[in-house]
Amino acid sequence: MAGLIVIRCRRPGFRRAGLAHPERAEYPAGFFTAAQLAQLRAEPMLEVRELAAGEAAAEAPARPARAAPAPRQRG
Repeated sequence: MAGLIVIRCRRPGFRRAGLAHPERAEYPAGFFTAAQLAQLRAEPMLEVRELAAGEAAAEAPARPARAAPAPRQRG
C-alpha cells in the first residue's frame, strides 16, 4: 500500500475528484477513495505517483495539500 500519493498537474487549478490541483501536491495514503484514485489515474492532465511508506519523492518538496494562507502582516 502507498504511504504517500504525489500528484503533478499540467494546468494548476485543474479540478478532478473534488479538488482544484496545484502544480504539485502530496497527500497521505487513504486521503482519496478508490473511486477518486481511479479518476485521478485516468486523467491525462494529472500524473499520479504512489510512494511506499518510507520512500522519498526524488523531487523538490511539494506544497502541502491543504495549506492555509499565511496571515497578513499589518504595518
